[in-house]
Amino acid sequence: MGGGIIAVCSVAYGITPFLIRWTKSLSLPGNLLSGIMAAGFTALCLVEGGIYGHSIGWLASVPLCALLLVNHRAALLWAAASFLCGSAIVAAEFAGIKFPNTFDRRWLPPVTAGGYLGLIAFMFLLGVIFETSRERAFNGMREALRNLEASNVQLVHLNNEKNEFLGIAAHDLKNP
Repeated sequence: MGGGIIAVCSVAYGITPFLIRWTKSLSLPGNLLSGIMAAGFTALCLVEGGIYGHSIGWLASVPLCALLLVNHRAALLWAAASFLCGSAIVAAEFAGIKFPNTFDRRWLPPVTAGGYLGLIAFMFLLGVIFETSRERAFNGMREALRNLEASNVQLVHLNNEKNEFLGIAAHDLKNP
């Protein structure tokens, strides 16, 4: 069951770049991916032990993905949705509802290890994407400031030439 959920989410990941190219926007694909992630990780919680599975931690990646793909407002909404999904799993646990591991117990160590190590790698990847985008924006801003400074120097020079020309013209008009 968990494998099917992972397969559906993986297909969504694979389709996202094509949706971005097709829609020429990040809004729809970013929100769609965030929704699939939130639903997928919540569904994995239901089949992999609730709060005792690794999937509940993956809900933390949903608002980060939304922040990178869409905008702050959407990320805030996806953070709230992820928090509500996680809270529902926690509330069910406190209410005595136990979510079973639907896979063979001998697979528990590799599934858990893969889940947590995958989360570390994924969060690192999100950090790299964020930092790369930040550096690109900062370098673009630095280049724009350099261009602005060069333009200001040129404007000061042109203003001085104008003042010199007007001074000569005023002198010539006074003393023809």
